[in-house]
Amino acid sequence: GTPRELYFIVCDPYALDKGKDKVITKRDSLGAVYVMKRVNNFSKPYDIIVAEYVARPKFQDDFNRQLFLLAQYYNAKIVFENDRDGNIISYARTHKLLNWLEEELTVYDSTDTPKRKLGRVYGVSMSSIEVKKQATQYLRDWLLTAREINEKGEFELNLHKIYSIPLLEEILKFSYDGNFDRVSALLVGMLYKKELL
Repeated sequence: GTPRELYFIVCDPYALDKGKDKVITKRDSLGAVYVMKRVNNFSKPYDIIVAEYVARPKFQDDFNRQLFLLAQYYNAKIVFENDRDGNIISYARTHKLLNWLEEELTVYDSTDTPKRKLGRVYGVSMSSIEVKKQATQYLRDWLLTAREINEKGEFELNLHKIYSIPLLEEILKFSYDGNFDRVSALLVGMLYKKELL
């Protein structure tokens, strides 16, 4: 089996199912999930995205089922944006899967001072622009972290180990005003990486 804590899962869920009279359009949010391999001493490469699931099925339960199947396959805890939990907690409670959810994260400000937790039990809140800016700083630093020297004698960065074209496009277009589901999931991941340190 997969060792515990070798991977973790980050998720930006979508808010509500569409009603019978509404059709899903391109304007709607997507659920974005990334499985990340943690830094470790026995399995390389590490500190990379190993799996991606980005979708908006008709029902949130279908999305959540895939999310928890990934958690079980990779033996990984799930960290998610809890401002709109996409019924993740309810689904986990109903299906006796709460053990796959990571407890609420401690968020740090720019001076590395921990902020007060909101008492939401699981996940992390990204509603504060200050938190989002700090997470964006962590993401930028992670993307530009040197990994190893390639065959041309150049350092490869974490950025070079991202193979998802839609994610790279979102990173290029990212702003604090738009809806960037893939980037939001990675921002959750960067806050979790900070917690692990």
